[in-house]
Amino acid sequence: VNTNPVDTTPPTITPTITGTLGTNNWYTSNVTLSWSVIDNESTATTCDAVTVSSDQAETGYTCTATSAGGTASNTVTIKRDATPPTATASA
Repeated sequence: VNTNPVDTTPPTITPTITGTLGTNNWYTSNVTLSWSVIDNESTATTCDAVTVSSDQAETGYTCTATSAGGTASNTVTIKRDATPPTATASA
């Protein structure tokens, strides 16, 4: 009799994004993206954290994790603009 449970579900992937969120979902500071990968039935691969420290247009970041129950992916988008506008005046 096999008493080992069988993993039938892929891991759950949850993103955590920290930074100062401004207007229209633009971050106005450095942004850190970390991933929580959980599979209660078997060991799952993990994903590395990402730091966005330069201005960028909307960019997708994906975590793909695998366990005995399969593979799952989660994608988030981050856009960063921490550069203040410049203004010039003329007479």
